[in-house]
Amino acid sequence: MKKFEDIYGNRRVVEKLKSTAKSGDALNSYVFEGLAGIGKKTAAEIFAAALLCENKQNVPCGVCSTCAKTATQNHPDIIYVRKKKDKATLGIDDVREQIMETVYVKPLLSGYKIYLIDEGDLLTVGAQNGLLKILEEPPSYAVFITMVSKASLLLDTVLSRSVRLAFLPLAETEALRYFEEHTDAEESKCRFAARFSQGIIGRGLKLLENEEYAELFETTVRLTEGLLRGGAVISEFERFILDHKEKTDFITDIMLVFLRDCVFVSVGKDEKILLEEREQAIRQIAGAKSKKALVAAMDAVLLYQKRLSQNANGSCAALELLMSIREEMNVKSNRSQI
Repeated sequence: MKKFEDIYGNRRVVEKLKSTAKSGDALNSYVFEGLAGIGKKTAAEIFAAALLCENKQNVPCGVCSTCAKTATQNHPDIIYVRKKKDKATLGIDDVREQIMETVYVKPLLSGYKIYLIDEGDLLTVGAQNGLLKILEEPPSYAVFITMVSKASLLLDTVLSRSVRLAFLPLAETEALRYFEEHTDAEESKCRFAARFSQGIIGRGLKLLENEEYAELFETTVRLTEGLLRGGAVISEFERFILDHKEKTDFITDIMLVFLRDCVFVSVGKDEKILLEEREQAIRQIAGAKSKKALVAAMDAVLLYQKRLSQNANGSCAALELLMSIREEMNVKSNRSQI
């Protein structure tokens, strides 16, 4: 099973969690804040295992009967709080069924009952208010670990009753070391994954370990390049996005990286290019389009991400995104002299 030593970076946060687990002085609510793929869930599972571990000198020890159960996610005192598959949010009914109806039942095997909410971004206001009722007078044995991309997504009243821990992206050298030690990918691919991940391990692992994501990457780069050049790709790009709506965050991240590289080249910071294999195309686009247009295109992608988080219609939003970028590329005032 994974231990605190397996967490790369964020040493101050890791040491705080390890110290808390050893002392047995856990508080009732923690908020783990950080971008998707940064390792919040891994850290939360290790912290939960450490709190329940029978060997307090080396938590989690990985050998006691408790660790055996936590390693396979079969410990009855660790509850994963998740939304229903047919729902877009984690609502009050989920909190009521998975937390409120069980939290006052004492732990079965240990001194803590731990609730892991790894989809904290999806908590509705009603769900948070339901959680708040428990946090106002929680059972001493209850520990809640809520994972969110931004703490601002949670109510101030929930945050005020929680310990907030921020997980930051790794340095590129640390990300590279992780990929070299934990994957079988060749060195050049590890170096690219380290650059592309921008310190977010999960993002790089998708490229190195999942062929589907590698194909998504190649297709997204091709379509983004075609869109910026003025090619007839809008219909294909829209269908591509809609066919992979569960992976839209990954697709838009790639779009942003491509546009980011174009902006850096346009201002003379060529050394910051991430997509080195696409350098020639990036240089051509950066030379033909103004920085203003490229930045506006990035803003359009960011707005699209925000709209999706607010449950906007996926088809309409995708088409509007692509048309907005195309319009920016075609505005004469936004085109540089070649």
